[in-house]
Parts: sequence; structure tokens; C-alpha cells
Amino acid sequence: MTSRFTRLIRFEDPQGKTHYGAAGADWKLNLQGQTLPTYDISSPWASEFPLSGQKAEVAKILSPLETIPLMFGIGLNYKSHAEEANVYIASRLCFGSQLTGLASDSFIPGDVLTGPYQDIPIPLVAKELDYEGELCVVIGKNAKNLTEDDDLSEYILGYPTGNDVSARFWAWQKQSGGQYGHSKSFDQFGPIGPLLHRLQLSEILKTCVSRPG
Repeated sequence: MTSRFTRLIRFEDPQGKTHYGAAGADWKLNLQGQTLPTYDISSPWASEFPLSGQKAEVAKILSPLETIPLMFGIGLNYKSHAEEANVYIASRLCFGSQLTGLASDSFIPGDVLTGPYQDIPIPLVAKELDYEGELCVVIGKNAKNLTEDDDLSEYILGYPTGNDVSARFWAWQKQSGGQYGHSKSFDQFGPIGPLLHRLQLSEILKTCVSRPG
């Protein structure tokens, strides 16, 4: 999959119309109020990304993806995280398992998706709230029977940042039976954005996460 964008943003203009826009290399952290070139597409999965020749003002920043079938998370794959949680250190990644000695994962429904600046509703049953910043990967097309020689970038649509919101009460063994996804599956617990970056893997590996101050 060859993406036709570098930094994709989805937003509403002041009239409430939704656009996909191109945020350039000089994009600012606060994109709201900027005027950006727009694409003549209705989905980030489009095979072509022609610019519309028009520009639109960013009034409200949305999730770069309108819908997703599911979100998939991997946890305890860092030694320090496993030690902090006082659990077994994983010997290898194993998708679809919470077994001792394997890195855990979570299958999370697509209803968690929301935009990066939208308020997150907190249900009364969502106890012991927590959050973590994440680097996310959006898969762009089906990938089966791949080998180490395959170019994985052909299957990746892009990389957004995300906020992994959890109700930790529902992650504990007594409540979840070892299925951590329950704690992350409340509506709008998975904001991503503001941008969907199309970068080379070597650039991603050089990325660092920081905060002002």
C-alpha cells in the first residue's frame, strides 16, 4: 500500500462539513484555526489521494479514522512494565493469550474510537481510571503468510498517537479472568490523533515522547 499522504488530518470546518486535509511538515501542535489544503476523498483507505484544489479552516479536529473494526493492544512487552505490575516477564509475544510467561494483549471493540480532543464519558462502573500515551499502527490492508523478507510498510496505512484509557478495576484477575481488554472497552476510551503520519519505520524508531516542562 503506497499512501498518498504524509500527515493526514480529519476535521470539521466552521459550517460542520467534514474534510480530510494535508498538514505540512511545518504543522503546529494546535491545528485548530489553521487553513489547510483538502483531499478529494471520503476515506483514508482510498487508493488515490488527489488534492481538491480547495482549502478549509480547521474548526474541530476529529479522529483521523471515522470507524475501525477493532483495536488491538499489547502489554507487558517491556521488562520495566512487567516488573512494575509485579507479573511474570514475558519470554515471547503471543497474540490472543494471557498465559503466564507470554506478553499479554487486548482485543478492544471499535466503539472505543474517538478524536484526540473530545471529552471522554466516564461510566459509573468505570473504576480506578488510568491512561497512557501510545504509538499506534493502522493496518492498511490484509496481511497473511508474510515472511521476514516482505516489506511490512506496504501493509501499514500510517501511525497516529493514541491515549490508552483504562478502568483498572476491570483489569484485575478477579474481575476480568485475565482478559485485560474489558478495562479498555468502554465507549470512547481510545482517542487517537490528531494526525495520521505516513513515515518510514526507521523514522518511527527515532521517535521520542516528551511533554512541555
